Amino acid sequence: MGIELNKGVQNGLSVVLVAIIYSVFLSGIWNPGVGYYLWIVKVIGESSINESLIMFATYARFIVFAFVAYVVYRFFYQDNFIGNMPKRKLIFSLFFSVFSLYFISFVFFEFETFTLNVANSFNTGTLKDKALLICTYLIMIPIFEEVFFRGIMMGAILKISFLTNEKVRMVVACIIPSLLFITLHTQYEYVWTYILLFLFAIIVSVARAISNGLLLPILLHSFAIVCAVGFSFLLL
Repeated sequence: MGIELNKGVQNGLSVVLVAIIYSVFLSGIWNPGVGYYLWIVKVIGESSINESLIMFATYARFIVFAFVAYVVYRFFYQDNFIGNMPKRKLIFSLFFSVFSLYFISFVFFEFETFTLNVANSFNTGTLKDKALLICTYLIMIPIFEEVFFRGIMMGAILKISFLTNEKVRMVVACIIPSLLFITLHTQYEYVWTYILLFLFAIIVSVARAISNGLLLPILLHSFAIVCAVGFSFLLL
């Protein structure tokens, strides 16, 4: 349950939450140091720091930050993390839309070096490397990105009262987090990839609006990564 806020405070808090989350992403203040990586090496029994472990260790910190941020968000706003699953036909349409985006990308456009490298790491890595990659890309990344963008950012914008028209507020709540989402994925080279990411972000935003929760967007996000990496395997 959230606490009661007057409209002015709620509007200001909504803007502040969006600004803080985006600023944290830009600043990179949560990037771990070498000591943290060495500690993870000991914990999971690795012999050295490798790329798979670096990704896992980095996003493990992101998950902790996402959990704390969402707890703070829930203190001020009443929100449902799981939400309600829509009808099967609608769920199928959302998943099919995501698949279609990545299929079109695979057929007509250059595939990103970053995605190909992820697929290659999974293809050539040890069993432990594969487990770390699965945990990182299919669990942790979808959770923390959806918590931030479709959870806190989109949820905060939906609470802005000076956008009196509900349809306008929903459109703004879908578009702004989606634009901020693509500006933070600087590892990609091609313009089409950013268009694809924006369209994907709109789809998961619609899923968040329909389900009134984050479970469906998280599942769609994991599926998108499966599609991207899966098609990359065909190019190795």
